[in-house]
Amino acid sequence: MDFITHYEFKSNLFPPDGGEEKVINPGCYGRKLTEFISTGLRGQNYQIGKAIAEDWGWVVPVLNRGFTLWIGCGKSAESDNSFLCFINPKRPELFHIFKKRHVIVEINKLSDALKLVLTNDAVNKLRGITYAQCMAGT
Repeated sequence: MDFITHYEFKSNLFPPDGGEEKVINPGCYGRKLTEFISTGLRGQNYQIGKAIAEDWGWVVPVLNRGFTLWIGCGKSAESDNSFLCFINPKRPELFHIFKKRHVIVEINKLSDALKLVLTNDAVNKLRGITYAQCMAGT
């Protein structure tokens, strides 16, 4: 079953944040994008944890019962104004000791909420998002 786990888009409104290069690799950034997504998801009643710096960008923890759920955010290698957001886990099932758990419902709900944050017309006009491309997971 296909489901959407990745979103690519362009915007000039998420430049590097001062000091960001101290916590992630040079040329990688996305703290302002992380704040934008966190605010948008909170507006849809998601509980969002404190963003976590990684070497490639940022993790937005989504508080969830039963399994770890998060969104990775950061600048895409394509250009300085290209960004990528992806949902983890990327698979519709997780395997625990002696049982399989289907998580596609939770992933799809989060994907729909993220898409709404990124494609809302009013927000796009304010944030300058020129397009949002969806990529399916398997």
